[in-house]
Amino acid sequence: MNARVVLWVIAVVLAAAIGRWTAPADQPPVAVVEAGSVADMAASPALAPAAPRATSDEAVTPPARSMTTQPIAPASPKLAFDAASYLAALPQQLDDLAGRARGGDARALTELADWVEYCDQVSIIQRIADSPDGLQRMGDMADASVANYFKQLDGLCNQWTSRHNWLTAIRDQIAGSRGQPAAAAGASTSRAPRSVSDALRQRAADGGDEISQAQISDTRRRQSCGNVTATTPAFRRRPYDQCVQDLAREHLATIIARRDPQVLAAVPQIMATYGFSVLGGSEFLLSQKPGDIDALWTLVGCHYGLNCGATGRALRFACAQLGACAYRDYRDYVADRVLPPAQMRQLAAKLPRLIALVEAGNVDAILGSPPRFSGS
Repeated sequence: MNARVVLWVIAVVLAAAIGRWTAPADQPPVAVVEAGSVADMAASPALAPAAPRATSDEAVTPPARSMTTQPIAPASPKLAFDAASYLAALPQQLDDLAGRARGGDARALTELADWVEYCDQVSIIQRIADSPDGLQRMGDMADASVANYFKQLDGLCNQWTSRHNWLTAIRDQIAGSRGQPAAAAGASTSRAPRSVSDALRQRAADGGDEISQAQISDTRRRQSCGNVTATTPAFRRRPYDQCVQDLAREHLATIIARRDPQVLAAVPQIMATYGFSVLGGSEFLLSQKPGDIDALWTLVGCHYGLNCGATGRALRFACAQLGACAYRDYRDYVADRVLPPAQMRQLAAKLPRLIALVEAGNVDAILGSPPRFSGS
């Protein structure tokens, strides 16, 4: 009798064990790998395997398909600043900027041109978002926080420009002048503007702003040395080359002495208006690798007080043009999205040396040895 009981107990235990490993299909599995999660993990280290599992609805409907769907992964792009407080303060700031620009402040005209260009970019983003399946085509910008920011900003930009009729008048004037012959030659800025921002930069350049002069490739400074062409004999070109070299060094010395962070960030573009062929072999101005020289000088500007945070010019445009909206610091953005690691290490080594040279006012060390002109 006891033997039969023991056999029965053994049978029950075996049946339970077998049942555990042959559970019906409708029982919750121990673990799942959701559709796309392997690729997501490979693309982003932030998606740790131990992260909470998304629901099946979230796995089927990615956040890029809806403005209201919650993101399924912490690596989804986020806005790196408080959009509500930023947008609340922005209208007054833009009105003040427009007022100073209309009064003839050359730097304000340059900054206003940037904002008009930024608002134009935002308008394009919003038109895409409002189109059928637009959010699906926006990629990272379809993140709810980013998309909502651009939507509100688009309305704010429209209201802002409508409050300043002189900006609308510039736009209408440009539209009306298309197809008409250009004005007679004269100043280097006589080219007809193609946009409101272009017109504002030309006004800023005429007012002496160095940043706008570089942005529109204004060569008036260089023209003070005379004029040469491809057929100019070498003996006549040598004095011109030396004059431009001296002028560029004098200009850079003035910039460094002022230490204006916005102008320091624009040094590569400013020096380019003189022609790099006469500036020597500067490691701080010449490079075969795209992006590093502009990033280097922008970081110099950051050192001297340029807004290099999420609401600064560089990261505003990085967000609007590339969807890189999650960065709180320009340097992090450069390291992640602009330069490969080896190039970033080279930049990091150059930056303190360049700042030390700026502090010392050592223009010759920044520009390198003066070039030896043919026949000199």
